[in-house]
Amino acid sequence: MIIGDSFIALESASALREYGLDVTVLARHAIPFAAQFGETVGKAIRALHEANGVVFHTEGEASYIEGTENVEAVCLDNGQRLPADLVLAGIGVTPATDPFTDLPKEKDRSLKVDGAMRVTDGVWAVGDIATFPLNGQPQRIEHWRLAQQQARIAAANMLGADEHYLDVPYFWTWHFGKNYDYLGHAEAWDEVEFKGDPYHPPFIGLFGKNGVVAAAVACDEERAMALLAERMKQPLSVDEAWRLIRDLG
Repeated sequence: MIIGDSFIALESASALREYGLDVTVLARHAIPFAAQFGETVGKAIRALHEANGVVFHTEGEASYIEGTENVEAVCLDNGQRLPADLVLAGIGVTPATDPFTDLPKEKDRSLKVDGAMRVTDGVWAVGDIATFPLNGQPQRIEHWRLAQQQARIAAANMLGADEHYLDVPYFWTWHFGKNYDYLGHAEAWDEVEFKGDPYHPPFIGLFGKNGVVAAAVACDEERAMALLAERMKQPLSVDEAWRLIRDLG
């Protein structure tokens, strides 16, 4: 039993199924990853999991785990009891910033930094605990690659440099032999268009906001995503992005 439908939760579901274990996902959302990838890709990833034997349970939330010496079941707030031998929780994290009592915190408990990763004089923060400016908007993104990029900037600035985050956020997620890549950070969009079918990769999808590419999601389209990773460092129109993708052939 996996509680939650986060990226870590469903990546674990994929790995456990490949080891032959029966897997039930107690999901909060009928469509996983819809907030990041949109409903079409989210439905396709759920279909991929179901085709590989993952069972999704979307009614009720976990109330407590039953068992004496070993896990026996997960009991839900609606009275249901789901038998289980092993329970994994992939329900998200809260920034561990309690020790920093003297520093102001955002509503989600993160530390706000400037483009140089500086919280205040002599203090820098990176990674999951840092809310940083991205395209003029404060964002907190949980992925180790971004933390790695930010750490290099913070380290350089600790040594007297004046570097700022000018890259494009990127992460990937792996499910049943398929690697899904994501560029940018779109909390909202007013258009989405695909080349290819998310149910049958390869495909690439662009999320546009006011005619500009806010994010891209793809599977088996590494060349196109590498090109977009460079071009999206500056505002890139949706029309221009599709022209670049078409020119790759």
